[in-house]
Amino acid sequence: MGDDEALCRYGAPGRAMGEACDRAKIKPRLPDFVDATGKVDRGDYLRCRYEYPTVNGEYVKTRVCKPSGEWGAP
Repeated sequence: MGDDEALCRYGAPGRAMGEACDRAKIKPRLPDFVDATGKVDRGDYLRCRYEYPTVNGEYVKTRVCKPSGEWGAP
């Protein structure tokens, strides 16, 4: 077993593991929601933010919730 293959099979998910799997041309044994570079797909969820629009000359605190994909990158 070569170094790249060993890192791909037994290493921790991260940049080095992703590159080793690419060089060894094998797929790592990881859960479906984790890729070889360590990125985790957490699915879609709601994120809420507070906004302060003015109503009748006064600021009103409102909570706006949207799916995480609509807010963009944090």
